[in-house]
Amino acid sequence: MAQLFKMAGRFLACGVFLTVLSMAWGEVIRPGQAALAEKLLTEYNANLAPYFKGGLPVQVQIAPLQFPEISTTLETITMMAWFRHYWVDNRLTWNESEWGISSMTFTDAQVWQPDIIVYEMIEQEYYQPLLTVYPSGSVFISIPRKVQFGCSMHIVAFPFDTQRCNFTLGSWSANGLIIDVQPKEVDADELFYEYESAKPARSGIDMQQYQAVQEWALIAVRTMWKNEYYACCVEPYPVLKFEFEISRSRVTYLVGMVFPLVIVTFIGFFSLLMPSPVSGARPALSITILLTTATVYFVASRSTPLGNQTTVIGRLYIVSLAVSVLLVVLSIITTALNLVMPEDEEALKHFMFYFKMFDKDGCGMLTGEQARHALATLGLTEWEQDKLLKHFLKSKHDGVTAEQWRAIGSLTDKGDNRAIFHNTVIQKMVVSSIARNLKNSGRNVGGESSRIFMAGELESEIDMTERLYSDTPDDP
Repeated sequence: MAQLFKMAGRFLACGVFLTVLSMAWGEVIRPGQAALAEKLLTEYNANLAPYFKGGLPVQVQIAPLQFPEISTTLETITMMAWFRHYWVDNRLTWNESEWGISSMTFTDAQVWQPDIIVYEMIEQEYYQPLLTVYPSGSVFISIPRKVQFGCSMHIVAFPFDTQRCNFTLGSWSANGLIIDVQPKEVDADELFYEYESAKPARSGIDMQQYQAVQEWALIAVRTMWKNEYYACCVEPYPVLKFEFEISRSRVTYLVGMVFPLVIVTFIGFFSLLMPSPVSGARPALSITILLTTATVYFVASRSTPLGNQTTVIGRLYIVSLAVSVLLVVLSIITTALNLVMPEDEEALKHFMFYFKMFDKDGCGMLTGEQARHALATLGLTEWEQDKLLKHFLKSKHDGVTAEQWRAIGSLTDKGDNRAIFHNTVIQKMVVSSIARNLKNSGRNVGGESSRIFMAGELESEIDMTERLYSDTPDDP
């Protein structure tokens, strides 16, 4: 225990000795710095820029760290960067060998500094700067800033868009005869830069500390050094213009937006390959595809930038929605067309009985008057008779063949699963198309081995009809 107290006493003594030594050393150094600072700042006016014929050269260098926020909706970009300024103040020189001091540090209230700002700035955050002064009068300042500035966004190609954002650096109040703003030379062979000046080319951009963000990739940086002239003044105002070209990362949008819309639309075409349209599964699948397309875009729209421009995603959605609506319409039409085709063989046999009953001469054809009497016997109104027969009886000499009568029979069945008399559009389409096909070409209308024959093959038609409908029901 005694040894522990003894060791603790030694450490305490050493600590006190080091503290006294450091205080004594500080007393030696501080008076020299204070004296030099007092000498330099005596009669120094921090509000006046150092005089230099033709304007004081102020070199500017930007070291971007990151673009933490890029808003295509608000058309703003936020940049975190170090803003470095270099100039010479001939009022702040001293003999290093005489004073033994290699550099001095001052606050911005003690020493003049250029009022260089971002012209397009919306808001910014920065820390109170400290200026480092060297014996030759060279002054260096590095200010960490978070600057938000406006950027005109073009989102037509979203999510395959590339944006170009520009901002301008220059003095707020001093013209080119007082401050000559220049870019600080940086080794930037990997970057493209150009200038409107006869002076040596410098990039002014230090990208060594840049950290890329996930959504955007920095493609190129361009700088331009020029003199601006304004209507208020005749003096030139030297400025630096910086342009950042950034490209959006597309993987997330391809997986979450583009591929789902394309796949859902592609699947919709398979609804037309579904068998048995009568079941109603085809319209159900088409409507499901339509609702799925709308849902995918509704979810994707939350990540889509707002604006009055139609993006690639918007155009893709319009096409996908139009295709889905078309598939729904086609599904409904094909289902309706199949619903009016013959399915009840017994009902058609019953209908063919009336054909044989009114075909008095057995020629296999009913006259217009006979056809009307037969339809009236079946209970059809005059309006329904006209709707059915006007496409088959173009003149007084036309008649209705057995196969035409069979097609009419498929249309007159007014059960719950028939649509011919329930919808005017279906009436127009089905009756006219069946009549045209029966007159002009041979095609399967429905039922086993049912075929339309051209004029001149009446005997084969009658034989086929008798074979199919030989089992005639009793006279009701």
